[in-house]
Amino acid sequence: MTEKCIKMAQPSKQNQQHQIVGFHYIRAIACIAIVLLHVTYAASLQYRHSITAQTYTITSMITNLMMWAVPCFIMVTGALLLNPNHEVTLAKIYRKYMKKVFIALIAFVFVYRFFDMIVAGEGVSLNGFMKGFVQFFTGTSWSPLWYLYMLIGLYALLPLYRRITQAATYKELQYGIIVGFIVLSLFPLTALFNIKLNFTIHIASIYPFYLFLGYLLYNDIIKINKKTNIIIFIVSIVLIIGVVYYRWMHNVETFNLLLSYASPLSILLSASLFHFFKSIKPISIKGLHKALIALDQASFGIYLIHIIFVKYFLAILHYNPYKVPVLGFIGIVCLISILSWIISYVWNLCMHRYAK
Repeated sequence: MTEKCIKMAQPSKQNQQHQIVGFHYIRAIACIAIVLLHVTYAASLQYRHSITAQTYTITSMITNLMMWAVPCFIMVTGALLLNPNHEVTLAKIYRKYMKKVFIALIAFVFVYRFFDMIVAGEGVSLNGFMKGFVQFFTGTSWSPLWYLYMLIGLYALLPLYRRITQAATYKELQYGIIVGFIVLSLFPLTALFNIKLNFTIHIASIYPFYLFLGYLLYNDIIKINKKTNIIIFIVSIVLIIGVVYYRWMHNVETFNLLLSYASPLSILLSASLFHFFKSIKPISIKGLHKALIALDQASFGIYLIHIIFVKYFLAILHYNPYKVPVLGFIGIVCLISILSWIISYVWNLCMHRYAK
């Protein structure tokens, strides 16, 4: 007998409020994690020849331990937008979600292009901005914009992804996520042994996987108890640190496979953090709660703006955080986060008033 589609059990109103608060918290913290990731990565590249191999390795450990941030952003999106009971029409996808990302993409391609023209001393010119048009279509602008291109792709197929969650049974969803994990995350690791498997899931990447993983974890289709989640969290961190150490101290390039977004280690770390935050209770300290909510509301703008300050402080002013290793990094991350938040907050405020 064909198994009937099981309607998703919805969390209680109280738990749902906690889960939504948890989404605010994880996006806010992920926002800071991305700033830290880019600061450590940029600093390690710029000062690689003036620091020891051990220092470079430690910096790379921090960079890779922050790679849970983007997957968690995607998982929150999946938890919210793949919900069959949440109305998401084609018009809403294109007029709200995709329009916002598309406008931000084209705007910041030219913001970054303007910055490059000023810094390079070539002056602002029509030819310079025409290069921006080429960068927009070819994706050759600054690297953080990859996330926006990826979001547009996810939104474009969101109606099809939602049809899957509407029609599939729990077992079918569990089967799909297992197949995705095996083919998209485990199979590529055979390259560690100089073996290339030709089995793949066509028109797929790891990012739709995270979209569905967030939905499955949110609705407890994949159940993880607290103790197991803590073990997964600790083990994934220890393994990432070990892999990074072996990668750079022994120069094993193939270990980069274990440090990508598709790596099982990145998946486990991201899933454990998402699982923790999805049911976290609101923080009783009002000031901290409000700060996290404010960070979340400005997180999209911070993501786009912060990289300008990273380049300005490290590449132009030649700020060297390694001179005061711990405080140097903490200070610049805090400064960049605050400056980016202020600009994002003011921009959002102006847009809100303009909309009225």
